[in-house]
Amino acid sequence: MQHVIIFNTLSQYGVVDDFVEGLRHAVLELGYTASLIDVTSGQIPELSALLGKTAMALSINAVGADLYSRYPELETIDFYTLLIDHPVHLLGRFFNRPLKLLCVDKNHVRFCRALGAEAHFFPHAIWPQRGRQLSSGRDQKQGILFPATYISPDYYLNQIEQILPQLLPILQQEAISDINSLLNHLGFMQAGKQQALPLTTATAKVLALSDLYLRALSRQKLIDDCAANHIKLTIIGNSWQHAVKQPLHHYLPAEPFPELLNRIAESKYVLHHNPGFLQGQHERILYSMLLGTAVISEKNDYLTQRYGQQGSIILYQQVADLCELANAISPQIYQELTSNAQQQVLRDDTWLVRLQQLRVNRTSASAQI
Repeated sequence: MQHVIIFNTLSQYGVVDDFVEGLRHAVLELGYTASLIDVTSGQIPELSALLGKTAMALSINAVGADLYSRYPELETIDFYTLLIDHPVHLLGRFFNRPLKLLCVDKNHVRFCRALGAEAHFFPHAIWPQRGRQLSSGRDQKQGILFPATYISPDYYLNQIEQILPQLLPILQQEAISDINSLLNHLGFMQAGKQQALPLTTATAKVLALSDLYLRALSRQKLIDDCAANHIKLTIIGNSWQHAVKQPLHHYLPAEPFPELLNRIAESKYVLHHNPGFLQGQHERILYSMLLGTAVISEKNDYLTQRYGQQGSIILYQQVADLCELANAISPQIYQELTSNAQQQVLRDDTWLVRLQQLRVNRTSASAQI
């Protein structure tokens, strides 16, 4: 029986622990044995004997990548790491290391491949056990929940100006709406293309700051547009005490992941927003679908093809359309939509399905996007 090592570390985000547990259960369901190796303290047990019988290693966000220097035999093992956010935030961990990158968005794959890394599309997934642990009667669901952390555009803009002031005029261009458009503009999305900036530690930092800046602008615009169209949101996340709040909306502090899942299950809708995910789905979409809560998201080609055509989520073109969309959904339509969504996510978007696909890909050529 083949063995899989999962490298883990203490995380401030409960969702990461849920990913690790979901992956571990999926590995066991595939018939492998598994070891969960905690690298938090640095007191890592001797792994040489274990690596000798290991078929594959897994981790989240390049955890364990620094072990290559201690255990050269890691290079003989397929070591896959799942990058759950945009890779610009993790360049220092994976760059120039022989990791196989699992990216949750096709644009992330293109970026990593342009840097010379081996990268595969591996969309976010869910652990079905979460759906069995939580339930909420559909007739009791209320409101539109918007899980989001407050980030100040001015704060990140000031940091960017201190490190690379020549980037500011580019960020102000109308065509630069998210990190993907910025990376494309700078030449970081095509292998062999001359890049406008050398990839240094400072460049990597400013790219990550730029992503946060662009997210902050887009997030605030969505919140303001909802208020202007009399669409009340319940906004939950860190640091909103520092924001200028819209009086219409209700603001709540961040909650531990299990409590957030309960709140999702009790909400009628979850509003999804992440401009860095245009060719992939965020886990927030999948957990909401699993828990029988309707997802509202801005329309894009990926979500339309994967979920919109199945009648599994609600997609809008303009924020002003949301009231009309919501009013058109009768209790019967809502039940059909959420049932479709739950069936689809349990069929197509579990960690078991992802690892089955990965196992197939390991025995064939890398899939092309």
